[in-house]
Parts: sequence; structure tokens; C-alpha cells
Amino acid sequence: MTTGELIKQARQNSKMTQKELAEKVGVSYQMIQAWENNRRNPKTETLKKIAVALNVQWFELYSDDPHEQSRGIIYDISDRAGISILDKDGNVINHPKKTNAKWVKTPSAFSKIAQFNSENEKALFLYTNLNESGRYEAAKFFTEHLDKDSLPEAIAYLQQLVDTSQYQKKDEE
Repeated sequence: MTTGELIKQARQNSKMTQKELAEKVGVSYQMIQAWENNRRNPKTETLKKIAVALNVQWFELYSDDPHEQSRGIIYDISDRAGISILDKDGNVINHPKKTNAKWVKTPSAFSKIAQFNSENEKALFLYTNLNESGRYEAAKFFTEHLDKDSLPEAIAYLQQLVDTSQYQKKDEE
């Protein structure tokens, strides 16, 4: 889904009109319409205001793909912290406008110097940078550390994800 579609879906789930959302965010309802109809995209700072108004995480409005969400988080933190990010071959992935930017090459190095907005944001970033074995170990750790009352809710949510085609593992994965 596009950012506009995600904003519209979250707004409707919140039972809020475009006008009500516009008032909470401090923009015109026409701007909300432009975003929802994919004529424009909000800046990250505005997306964060929309998320607060809709009581969701901003990266959930950025994309419904966890890898894209992680990339959005990385770019946002990179810009705020003045950190330039290089891929494994040394190519620049994101370079903030600040002139005295630090350079990092690995997700591990990035996670140690970045300032995340929430623990959820940091956990998502770290999790999406794990390979399949790492994700298995992380999932094992999470299930071992959930309290017994939360485990059934977590299992039910995992079942919903498994039952949703966009999250199902492809044969080649």
C-alpha cells in the first residue's frame, strides 16, 4: 500500500474525518485529500504528526513492508543525526544535508550511534537487519521473555500474520 492509502486506512480505523485529522495535524483538509489520493507525500515530520493524531507509529504510515519501514527509519535517523550511510560496497545510501556527517557502513554501527524515537523503532530496525537464522533466534528470545499472559495474544497475532498473503513466505525464500 502507498503512504496515502495507509493514512486513509488509519484515519478510517480511527473513525476520523479528513477535516478532523487536518485540524489535529494543522493542515487543510485538501492536503489530507492530496496525501490520501497519492497526489502528494507528506514530509517525515508531518507523517509523525499524522501518526500521533491517529495513534499509530509513523513508520506504519510510511509503508506496510517491514523492510521499507526499516529503511524509512534509517533515513530519518540518518538525517536527524547527521550520519551518512554506506552499503557493504562503500556506496552512499543516504547522506544528510549536514556537512560534517559521520559515516557508517553496517547496521550494527548505525544502531549504536543512532537516536531512535522509540524502543519499537529500534527493535524493528534491528530485527529487519537479521538473516533468517538471526530472526529465528530473535523470535525464540521474544517468546521466552513474554509473560505468560501476553503469549496467547502474541500467538494469535502471529497466526493472523501467517494467514495474510503479503506476509507468507514464498517458496524461494
